[in-house]
Amino acid sequence: MRRSPLAELARTPRVTVVELLKTRGPRTVRQLASSLKMSYMGVKAHCLDLERDGFVEGRRQPSKAGRPEIAYLLTPKGERLFVNTDTPLGMGLLDASARLFGPSAPEKLLFGLFQSQSAAYRDALPSGTIAERVARLVELRLRDGHYASVLEDDPTAWVEHHHPLAGLIERYPAIRRMEREMLERALGVKLRREGGESGTAYRCTYAVIPVAG
Repeated sequence: MRRSPLAELARTPRVTVVELLKTRGPRTVRQLASSLKMSYMGVKAHCLDLERDGFVEGRRQPSKAGRPEIAYLLTPKGERLFVNTDTPLGMGLLDASARLFGPSAPEKLLFGLFQSQSAAYRDALPSGTIAERVARLVELRLRDGHYASVLEDDPTAWVEHHHPLAGLIERYPAIRRMEREMLERALGVKLRREGGESGTAYRCTYAVIPVAG
């Protein structure tokens, strides 16, 4: 699987600002400065540079006290910094398979892809507790461009802020089910999946369903 282009860059504050906006949504300079442990003016300079280059845009939002603040969010150009594997070629091949071999062909190809990925994940997971296995799986999902992180209040659940196949999901919604089943096979547990609609505010959570009794 390809790594995000951001992962190939030096860990500069501008990269961290972009990642924070991706994983946490619109943020003011004050909020970003708190997360980065940097000065207000230093972070503001980075935001203005990113806005000038077209990666973020600022929007006024009401403030609980005082004047309205500017909250920054990613633009479509900023979103394109995050890896996507649903290229026109890939989508074209799936569409061509439907024309050549029938309407069920694309889903059969996708099923084979997820079968292979499930085996690769399963082989890479430790044989420890479910929390340890989830932690390792999240590392693999992060590597594969999903911007995943374990939930603070539940070590057996995680959230993903990006999907490299977002364009394919719109055309082949069965991917949502196939992916959940792929992750279940890798972990050896049942999962609850919530969210995961494509778009700039993509957010999907997975949680292990406890075994009754």
